[in-house]
Amino acid sequence: MFEDKVKNETKLLFLVAFKYFAVKLGLSQAEVEMINVKVEQAKQRMGNKLSNSCHGACEGKYLDGELQEVNIYVKDQSNMGIIETLAHEMVHAKQNLKGEFEWVEKEVPFLFFFKVAIRTRSHAGQILSETPYYEQKCEQEAFSKSREMTREFLNFFNNLEQYGEAISFDKETGLFDRILFDAIPTGSLKIHC
Repeated sequence: MFEDKVKNETKLLFLVAFKYFAVKLGLSQAEVEMINVKVEQAKQRMGNKLSNSCHGACEGKYLDGELQEVNIYVKDQSNMGIIETLAHEMVHAKQNLKGEFEWVEKEVPFLFFFKVAIRTRSHAGQILSETPYYEQKCEQEAFSKSREMTREFLNFFNNLEQYGEAISFDKETGLFDRILFDAIPTGSLKIHC
């Protein structure tokens, strides 16, 4: 799920955040397994996915109109920055997984005399390539939900002691023994890692 470029000490935080956001967004285990998360160094462009001003990206990979996987790219930044970016991109992952994006055909001019049909994405009736970024409903949902989820997650994570032994981390091997999500008030889903 997460590449090994992230330090083991912070990997736990990201893994717990990922699982928490998945639960909050109502993703099934099968949907979660379709998501790949890559945290990259800030100076890299991550395969031309991110510009210098962008903190994350989410792309759905489709084959014959069927979603095959969802890739989330997050710039390596402060823990808080990564959590906020992960929450935002997880909303986009949910939008892909729940089929909220559609492909539409549109005619565009070509060589002054011709028109060609191209396929472009739409969400909630908006053609994304024609709608300014901050006016896109998919972005408005991502910004709104990610702020709320980040705030709730930080409250949850900061109060883990009150829920008991929810996380077991082996410092010698750097492995996560298990994460139990019965402590999350929104569901009874248990995830073992």
